[in-house]
Amino acid sequence: MSDETIMKVEVKEELARDIRTYAPWMLIGGGVILLALNLFHFSLMSLIWPLFILLPGLAMLWPAYRSTAEDVSIWSWLAVPGSLLTLIGMLLVATNFGHGEIWAYGWTLFPAAIVAGVMLMQRHDPANGIHVSGRKIIRASLIVFMALGLVFELLIFSSLGPWWPLLLVLWGVFIIIRKRS
Repeated sequence: MSDETIMKVEVKEELARDIRTYAPWMLIGGGVILLALNLFHFSLMSLIWPLFILLPGLAMLWPAYRSTAEDVSIWSWLAVPGSLLTLIGMLLVATNFGHGEIWAYGWTLFPAAIVAGVMLMQRHDPANGIHVSGRKIIRASLIVFMALGLVFELLIFSSLGPWWPLLLVLWGVFIIIRKRS
């Protein structure tokens, strides 16, 4: 046998030995984690389920992201549904952390997601008009999102509770002091 063959066999045996050494510890660790989750009535799936929407959305953005001007992928069109799935996944993450109210004004981001997907898909065609009008649409969508977010969070959902009137007073005082200086 050659030295190269002997070395390959030794490396293969060493890798198999490492797996046999760590596998029981990984099983024990995984079992302890699952046992603790069960004892404390915590569902891991309730925390990670939005990833089933978010991760495919990100994966659909990948072909358009990897495209170059010389090699435009035929799968670049997936950027549009990918951007929508990514947005829905992010809204579901916010909902999952106890902020389901975001859907009351989060819908305003859907036009921005669609336009962002088209802009990503067409990014190698600078003559396309989507690059000029798309920025305007995204900007308008974000402004409406922030305005409705402020209205809903401060006035309707009372997210800041009794503190938001105090913030308004402090903001007014700040403006008066800034004008005098």
